[in-house]
Amino acid sequence: MLVSLAGCGLFRSDEDKELERLLKAKAEITVFVTIDVTPQQKDDIEARLRTVPGVTGVVFEDHEAAYARMKKVFADDPTKMPDIPPSYLPQSFVVTMKDQAAVRKVRDSGIAGELKALPGVQDLVIICTTVDECKKKKKTSPSPAVS
Repeated sequence: MLVSLAGCGLFRSDEDKELERLLKAKAEITVFVTIDVTPQQKDDIEARLRTVPGVTGVVFEDHEAAYARMKKVFADDPTKMPDIPPSYLPQSFVVTMKDQAAVRKVRDSGIAGELKALPGVQDLVIICTTVDECKKKKKTSPSPAVS
């Protein structure tokens, strides 16, 4: 009986618990803008993002802010941080969502495609929204599943 319960996922590993914690704490979508995005396009993108159901915040991240975030990611081992100037990092909107269900709704509906089609948008990135998605992504990608 114990073996069958473990197979059903009732016993979560420490990694699973940490992924669950991170997913609950951070429901985000990143919208990268093109190199030549105009101020008007940025305003239009931000205005549209604020109308997406489940959005709780929209912050524009310029090159310097992206560089500062990268430094935080590599804070535990600064020797692994790429030696590039801030201008090499893309600008983006970091969109905070109510929860992972809201992120999935954007991803699985036509909203993601609509946002990608906006003038000035280069790409829209949703990494993962469930523990299983994150684990699957981790197996197929050398980069971290959740940052």
